[in-house]
Amino acid sequence: MGGDVSLRGGSPVKKKPYDWRTAEHNAVVPPIRYRGHKTHVSVTYGAPNARTLARRFAGEEPGYIYMGMGEGNPTVREFERMIVATETGKVDEYDAYACATGNSAIHMLTEFMLRKKMGSDGKREEARWNVVSSAYVYGGTFNFFNAYLPQLDMECRFVDRPDDPKAWSAALTPETKFLFLETPANPHGTVYDITATAHIAHLHGLPLVVDNTIATGALQRPLDLGADVVVLSATKGVGGHSTAGGGVVIAKKEFIREFRAMMQGPRPVMDPRAAVDMMIGLSDLGERMWRHSANAFLLATMLKGHPAVENVFYAFLPESPGHALARKQMLGGGSLFSFTLRRGRTRPENPAWPCVADPASVEDSQRFIDMLTEDGLIPLAVHIAHDKTLATHPASTSHAKVPKPSREQIGITDNMIRVSVGSESPRGFAKVARRFKGTLDAWAKTFK
Repeated sequence: MGGDVSLRGGSPVKKKPYDWRTAEHNAVVPPIRYRGHKTHVSVTYGAPNARTLARRFAGEEPGYIYMGMGEGNPTVREFERMIVATETGKVDEYDAYACATGNSAIHMLTEFMLRKKMGSDGKREEARWNVVSSAYVYGGTFNFFNAYLPQLDMECRFVDRPDDPKAWSAALTPETKFLFLETPANPHGTVYDITATAHIAHLHGLPLVVDNTIATGALQRPLDLGADVVVLSATKGVGGHSTAGGGVVIAKKEFIREFRAMMQGPRPVMDPRAAVDMMIGLSDLGERMWRHSANAFLLATMLKGHPAVENVFYAFLPESPGHALARKQMLGGGSLFSFTLRRGRTRPENPAWPCVADPASVEDSQRFIDMLTEDGLIPLAVHIAHDKTLATHPASTSHAKVPKPSREQIGITDNMIRVSVGSESPRGFAKVARRFKGTLDAWAKTFK
């Protein structure tokens, strides 16, 4: 037929058929409205002639070609430009590549930086390249570095004291390609010095990659502090509402150009609807991260005073060893912190509180989690920077694949509880705080 027909004033009106040749970006499929935003869902984009398409395939001319090729997707590209502006003030120097998840961003970035290049003699490099990483990283990252990289003939050398410049220098070898730092670190919330670590990396002619997932650019800007590359899981704070997944790599434009070209093989693309969700998240990122930080500080302060709590790890607490650095490097502490539980005999003067005794076991800690979350106010769910406060047991969830000796060496003990503090209103947060206190009191009574 010649086109769609609709009624206007009772008379049929003939609509023009969609013509990709005159459409924006020559999208073969028209865009849709998703959450009020024009969203390009087409996986393929036309070209005016065969020579232009050939130049785009050769990388000689920018443009949209196909899902994950060329410039990728117009809507995802819009998000990439927006997130650069949240991570650095030097927007003209940097670019971003967005993909499906934070894990895929780290995987693809590491394989890109440790790849064996072809020499002028036509032979591949034979060296077994390595990354030197802080041992204080998300469990999925640790498992990827520790268990998966060796299968690709690559290596990770872990630094157990990332606050010690000598420890970094001692771990470097002639085969080291880059340094990797996560700060604040998951699940501790420990903060490490980006500028000092960047200085060590650059002293040896190496780039520094920083995982900025927990803080986001709203609270911390590693690129402006000396880092060369930022990687983050946009699923967490950037998205903020747990509706979409995504990962991002941000670096100088030439680096991203080469990285984007390499990604045309695996194509771990971000869905354009997810890009819209992320842009909506960016619109209130600063406000949300401020509220996360304020609520986390209040809850951490309350917990440190409870006798059933052994330690609280949150860098913005004044007594924290990293407090001065955190205040210098960040605008707020973010949503994540952890604390450890202890059990013991009860005191006669206050039967609800235990004496200082041995740390809680895995079973004790899991029982606390079950008691805390049983009424539904605090979900038992693995996530960071959700609008609701969440609680988990890292040793049996996010860091379960980390070998126990390695896990304990970096302080992830069986009695550790990880908390992602939500962005609740003052009234909503008061309920959360009461729930934590009431659960600690009730849990302590089980050791009579």
